[in-house]
Amino acid sequence: KWAELAYGADQAQVLAGIDQLYELDGRIDEGEFIVTCKDGSKRIWEFSSTPLGQLPDGRRGVISIAVDSTERRQAEKQLHLQSIALNAAANGIVIIDIDGNVEWANPAFSRLTGYSLSEALGKNPRDLVKSGVHDKAFYTKLWRTILSGNVWRGELINKRKNGELYYEEEAITPVWNEAGIMTHFIAIKQDITQRKQVEKEREQLLEQVQQQAEQMNQI
Repeated sequence: KWAELAYGADQAQVLAGIDQLYELDGRIDEGEFIVTCKDGSKRIWEFSSTPLGQLPDGRRGVISIAVDSTERRQAEKQLHLQSIALNAAANGIVIIDIDGNVEWANPAFSRLTGYSLSEALGKNPRDLVKSGVHDKAFYTKLWRTILSGNVWRGELINKRKNGELYYEEEAITPVWNEAGIMTHFIAIKQDITQRKQVEKEREQLLEQVQQQAEQMNQI
């Protein structure tokens, strides 16, 4: 009765597998099965079975250890989904340690900067994309903000691997570990070069219109 309640439609398959454990002949068997609990929830059990050989009464013995791996499996699935999302994100995402060195970056970061992940790992972003346009005070304020535990948001002019300058909108967020110690920063980068170019062209057009209007007023 317990097997019927616990294994449901898989009862025959699970019990057949248990019967086969007695024929392991020295082999260790590992696997998993789904158990239905009293409250109706489904749990994943991972097991490892080791044969004990022939017992004094002539029967063959097996010792099995089962571990409930439901939470671990769910956590792994969640991490996998998060990894897919980060890698598929349209904006560049880079994780740096407390010293400012790159520990991970997504494909969008590579497309934005021209640097592959292997080229960026262990490097400080300033050694990769710093354009020289911003002064020391700009970066001092940035680091003071994030080291104080706050999110920094702003626009930068950075340099791609090929030397081309580009505009970037960036948000840098501090990350703490379980002990409350700041360990990393996550930077999300969006290329706004095209938007800036359109704004610049609009400003130039307005200037031309204003100049023409002033000339007309002088006539």
